[in-house]
Amino acid sequence: MDEQYRTVWSLLVNCLSVVFTCTWTAMHVNMPGPNCQGIMRHIKKLEAMFYAILVPEAVLFWAWRQYRGARNLAKTYNNDLNLDSAPPFEWGKKMWNYLSASADPMDPQWTITHGFYVQMGGFVLYEGDELICVLTCKDLIQLVQNGDADPPMISEDEIMDKSKGSLFSKIVNIVGISVFILVFFRRLFGGLGHTHLELGTLCICILAVLISLIWLKKPLDVE
Repeated sequence: MDEQYRTVWSLLVNCLSVVFTCTWTAMHVNMPGPNCQGIMRHIKKLEAMFYAILVPEAVLFWAWRQYRGARNLAKTYNNDLNLDSAPPFEWGKKMWNYLSASADPMDPQWTITHGFYVQMGGFVLYEGDELICVLTCKDLIQLVQNGDADPPMISEDEIMDKSKGSLFSKIVNIVGISVFILVFFRRLFGGLGHTHLELGTLCICILAVLISLIWLKKPLDVE
């Protein structure tokens, strides 16, 4: 079919499928609580998707705050426990440290992924089989400093292995969204028209790409 002539059905299917895909994969919700299992986990994810579609700029701001918080938590943990400063977050050559995982599985240093993980509620305290509480970064530091616990020896690779989305799948999703954006602008600069639905989808896609980039090192759908 000629690009100039598209049906309403094809527009709806194309735009809605792109919106669903980009918001579903972009939203990195926190770990579910012990009472949030089964269908409730998916309802929470759909709720997050609803906000990503309705107020994507607010979700982008939320993601940025989480990124800054995770970075600060990693620095605080490493500094308070007298570990080497990790990870550095300046641009240039140090960006590689952000994109690459820790090489040493026994390295006690925290990366930004550890910061995201503790934000999500990934570290918990058990007494036998009974869940006592979810640990914050401050709780972990106090337990280690008081000698009540050893530093959690979990590497960035091990945390990301718990993720339902690999770095590769996130990049593939970003590429797919980018294709929609490129096609939109190709039609625009080619003198072809576009609908309000496509324009709205474009805005959501751009913000979803930014959110995905900010959360690139955050585990996805960890249980």
